[in-house]
Amino acid sequence: MKKTVLFLLVLMMSHFAIGQTLNFVDKAAMPTARGAFSAATYGTNEYISNGFSTTITNGIYTNQAYTSQIEKYDFVNNSWSTLATSPATIAKRYGNAAIFSNILYLYNGVTAAGLNDKFEVVELSTGNVSVLPVVNPNPVYSAGGAIWGDYLLSFGGCVSRWTGTFSNKFYKITPWGEWIPLADMPIALETKGTVVYENSNAKLYAFGGYSQTDGLHENFATVVTTGNLELTNWVNIQEEGTKAFQGKTFGGNKYAQISAFASLPAEQDPSNTAWLVSPVIPFEITSDAYLIFDTKDGYDNGATLEAYVITNWTGDVVTSTKTLLNAIISNGHTNGYGPDFVSSGLIPLAGNPGNFRIAFKYTGGYVPLKTTTFQIDNVKVYSEYNSRNVYVYDFNTNTWTTQSDVLPEGISAHNVTIEDPFSTNAKIYVSGDNQNQTFLGAYNTGDDTFTSINQTNMIGRHNHSSAIFDSRLFLFGGNTTSFISSSLNSTQSADLSSLATATFNDQKVVAFYPNPAVDKITLNSNVKSALLYTFEGKQIDISMRNNEIEVSHLSKGIYLIQGINKDGSRFSDKLVKN
Repeated sequence: MKKTVLFLLVLMMSHFAIGQTLNFVDKAAMPTARGAFSAATYGTNEYISNGFSTTITNGIYTNQAYTSQIEKYDFVNNSWSTLATSPATIAKRYGNAAIFSNILYLYNGVTAAGLNDKFEVVELSTGNVSVLPVVNPNPVYSAGGAIWGDYLLSFGGCVSRWTGTFSNKFYKITPWGEWIPLADMPIALETKGTVVYENSNAKLYAFGGYSQTDGLHENFATVVTTGNLELTNWVNIQEEGTKAFQGKTFGGNKYAQISAFASLPAEQDPSNTAWLVSPVIPFEITSDAYLIFDTKDGYDNGATLEAYVITNWTGDVVTSTKTLLNAIISNGHTNGYGPDFVSSGLIPLAGNPGNFRIAFKYTGGYVPLKTTTFQIDNVKVYSEYNSRNVYVYDFNTNTWTTQSDVLPEGISAHNVTIEDPFSTNAKIYVSGDNQNQTFLGAYNTGDDTFTSINQTNMIGRHNHSSAIFDSRLFLFGGNTTSFISSSLNSTQSADLSSLATATFNDQKVVAFYPNPAVDKITLNSNVKSALLYTFEGKQIDISMRNNEIEVSHLSKGIYLIQGINKDGSRFSDKLVKN
């Protein structure tokens, strides 16, 4: 496949100081409510690819965990359509997308079978889809993605939430699928970012992000399914009676199970109290430390299952200090078992000291009759990190720097978009957050400051996308909870010009002409000086005589021209050389 030339966004020439409020208005709704998708802007269209989705028919939700669908939004006509592809793209979510010269590239993400290591090419004019014979050397999901020159970018991301494994790898990717490593990020996390072209250089700005410190993850996949449960460093205790936790399996899934039931009267304990105690969890508890697990009950007749934190394990569960946790436990299935495991919900562990254990207590027996069966699976203890930093990569030096605590709060599951990537005071807009879903602000690359923006009528969201077209900020889709059914079909926009307080005097005056050019360009009489760059940031030697610049020696392609007006204001624009 031939190397393609990057199609850059039409430049917006306004520079302004941040104002107070953006008012959002509803636009045409997406055909399908979707979250965790990838998105890319090309010309006058926004392409929404993959993700998870939900439809509602007669009040009934139909959820699709991984979709292959691609939908297209027309900014000019405020309308949606579906892009028919052949074959269908790989159904995935939390992937990345980029567009060069009418070709959509899809990479990263997670499928029903696991991480996606494929590299897909979608011809937007025909809908033809091909999977290139290359393998992603570092498959991740929820990674940052951007475009630099004629390269795609992939940075950060998650390898496994279950094991708390995140990536700090950074790659530039050719349109034919060659993954070229660049300097590792300062931290491994999920993040979002964009590229800014600053004079003779380009920089990648990545904002905030999410990672975890893993304390414990146990899905009982290694347990023996006969006899009492045995796991390294776990303690299986019979405080009263003879029944203990056992390893069991059903449908290929293993779990821990406990019940006081016994068919023989001689084995029916009047009282049965059993404990399953985890290994010590060594990390220090922070305000963002949590426990989560799944349970299922069967033949419920009154026995109980409880979760505790043990903060000073003595080796004896009776004498150890135990605190009951507020957990959701499956219950109420009196005839058979519940159809699905039930999540405990996120259980905060803040306020407890480090080096603790998690314990599950079963209480039942035959006097009175309480023999409910409980199953436990997917026990996980972890601490969360939501970054407030801005991570800046310099393409000239292949180095990262960290701007600490620039953001007013730690953010994750957000999105970023840029208004003018060629401005010395480029504005990068950050929207949405996992917790503060109406989070909104702008980062100024000129002075490295972030300003929060008030909003009205913004529908809160995360796992969404954003774009800027015709001085309007657009928000697409997303979701509001961890459930697919909370996916949004909302499209909203806000007029960025309402924030403008100071614009260039020559904002609406063409800085140079003709564009495209063949032999030379003539600059406006207000222009004092100008510089010319390739889109990789390499400066090209030029001379300006009588406000004219010779360009006949340049190869065909797209270039960046930046300059200073006689009043000291700056301008930037793309130059197309034919």
